[in-house]
Amino acid sequence: MTDQSDSLSLTQPTNLAQKESRRSWTVLAPSGTALACDLVSHGKWGWEVVLSRNGRWYFGQRFPTFELAEVEADDLERTFLREGSVVVR
Repeated sequence: MTDQSDSLSLTQPTNLAQKESRRSWTVLAPSGTALACDLVSHGKWGWEVVLSRNGRWYFGQRFPTFELAEVEADDLERTFLREGSVVVR
């Protein structure tokens, strides 16, 4: 018999307010758009890179470790800098 507390429920939304989160950076694009990047822990399911645009969810990708999520966040930051955005920490 499996322990229900260890299974991921697909019917209940994840409450991100109760999860560990680390703000990486905020990007101010030349167009005036603000993008925020957060690294969010999902416990044993890994870490997620979450981008929000003007305060609303825009993109998310999950990684098995914090280090891999941090590398992705750094790559996104470099991409935005190359495109002329300003990064605010």
